[in-house]
Amino acid sequence: MSATFLFRPVAVLLLLGCLGCRTAESRTEAAKHDSGLPGDYIRVDRSQTNRVALQIALRCFVPQKGRGPSIWLAGVSHLGSPEYFEALQQHLDQQPLVLFEGIRAGGRKGSRSPHQVPDTNSAPSSSEDSGIQPNLAAALGLKFQLQAINYDRSNFENSDLTVDELRRLMAEQPKQPDTQGAAEGFESLLQSMQGQSMLNVILRLAIPFMATNPSLQGAAKLALIEILGQIGSDPGKIRGLPPETKQLLEVLLQRRNERVISDLKAEYRSADSSESITVLYGVAHMTDLEERLRLELHYRPKEDRWLTAFEVDYRKSNITPDQAKFVRDLIQRELEETPRGTD
Repeated sequence: MSATFLFRPVAVLLLLGCLGCRTAESRTEAAKHDSGLPGDYIRVDRSQTNRVALQIALRCFVPQKGRGPSIWLAGVSHLGSPEYFEALQQHLDQQPLVLFEGIRAGGRKGSRSPHQVPDTNSAPSSSEDSGIQPNLAAALGLKFQLQAINYDRSNFENSDLTVDELRRLMAEQPKQPDTQGAAEGFESLLQSMQGQSMLNVILRLAIPFMATNPSLQGAAKLALIEILGQIGSDPGKIRGLPPETKQLLEVLLQRRNERVISDLKAEYRSADSSESITVLYGVAHMTDLEERLRLELHYRPKEDRWLTAFEVDYRKSNITPDQAKFVRDLIQRELEETPRGTD
């Protein structure tokens, strides 16, 4: 059985949701910014000989002409170190307005409640501890976003679709014969997030071993760093995805981003030029959101800040350079491989 069986679904979940230790030096990716192309939002830092780190960008945008508030795109890893979430929280608390990701069961738009992914009957989740991402965080010695970030802030407003809205959008997608459609894929994703999938069961069984074994924990974190580093913030780089999964990704990313841009348009017209707005969303949303900021709102990038989501210390994890290279090469091969029966 190919390792892709595990790599690809985990990579998609983490990118959607679906990243510390320190804030990297502020910088501007001049070449990409000046060309009008979206910059990267994920990078792997290998500057230290015995460490490898996954870093996520905070990127500030300003109007190309005229006046208007600064807009920060805060791509977020759903799993990260306590230090990562502390640094992110510090930024968020300084913002007059934070528009955050949160698929809602229903209720008033703009609610300041962190998202609780409902079950298939649209009932709110009874616990944030039951899904795949909290279990992954516990297994890897990390924190889960919804447990680490304090959403009970007056400047936080939900900017997302409801489950019913997403279900309607999924139902509108054409379905190929003998395949699982986008609607069925969405329900499967909800089950995975709620801990009802086979993958979640496997991860639950693996948690005690990872939590007590630094080498296994380090190897798993290294694998995630390499997966996300090679995919970047574009899930489309995962080759061999079935058509229904591509449909699912398109709706979950693009249609939700449309809601964010709509909310931004409503907010930035009345905001003072000295103020700023932060969009707090999963890092997979960032490339499309940046394109929309540039084209629809006529904003340009001004500043990047890189936060380290989590890192692996090779010495503490008993990982040799050869072993690290083996993991990196293996994942590269798996992600480049196109499974049989796919285009």
